[in-house]
Amino acid sequence: QPWGDSRVRVRYNAYLGDFGKYRTSFFGDLSFRIVRGFSVFVSGSSSLIRDQLYLTKRDLTDEEILIERRQLATDSRYRVSFGVSYTFGSIFNNVVNPRF
Repeated sequence: QPWGDSRVRVRYNAYLGDFGKYRTSFFGDLSFRIVRGFSVFVSGSSSLIRDQLYLTKRDLTDEEILIERRQLATDSRYRVSFGVSYTFGSIFNNVVNPRF
């Protein structure tokens, strides 16, 4: 890629018997090539969660919460990451050796 790469995705899951139980997620990736072999990237996602059927109905104890034995209810989830990438090697590294 001469300048970088970008990607956006949307995902929707729902239970067939109850469309009120669903999860919608958005994902995005963006990378910029600074110089040959060196690039920076950022990615993120966001989810709207309405399908937590696996949660227990009883109240959790402090111990269960602290040691994460059980999951807590949530309405959403977010994630963002940043980084750098450096690729090196021969410019001919994708050439197939015809002898094999």
